[in-house]
Amino acid sequence: MNGILLFYLPAQPRLLNNTLATGDLATLESIAGMCPLEGGDAVYEARALVAHLTGAHYDDVELCEPPEEMRRPQKPETLADTPTGIMLFPNPSTGQVYWRGTGGQTVRIRVYNAYGQQLADMYSTSGFANLEHLPDGLHLVQLLSLDNHLLASRKLHLIKH
Repeated sequence: MNGILLFYLPAQPRLLNNTLATGDLATLESIAGMCPLEGGDAVYEARALVAHLTGAHYDDVELCEPPEEMRRPQKPETLADTPTGIMLFPNPSTGQVYWRGTGGQTVRIRVYNAYGQQLADMYSTSGFANLEHLPDGLHLVQLLSLDNHLLASRKLHLIKH
């Protein structure tokens, strides 16, 4: 985004004439079509240029909506708020995560980022998971039985620095 912007700023007559290289416009449109929570200020900068050149507008509600599988209603007995007696700790964590309340059974651990993208899928027999390879931020951790029954769903904040 910055490279395109810096290249065209000295050549403002090109922007005033509403011309831009096709590849650059495609790049700007792909950046402008991102959720601003993911792309930050570059998304708004790209949108300003794309709107000026093409008149396009973007709906943040639609662009930032979580994937369908994260919006799907769950059965009442599997809701994250249902008291299951399962504790996930420490929270926040540097990546070493423990849990209690699963009765020592083998547990499947699935971890999602704030955008609903699955970042990890692993099994544990020890009540412990190493999530140090995941990026900092807020994550959703699901603990499931071997037959994929949701035991618990908890938010986990990873802070590694």
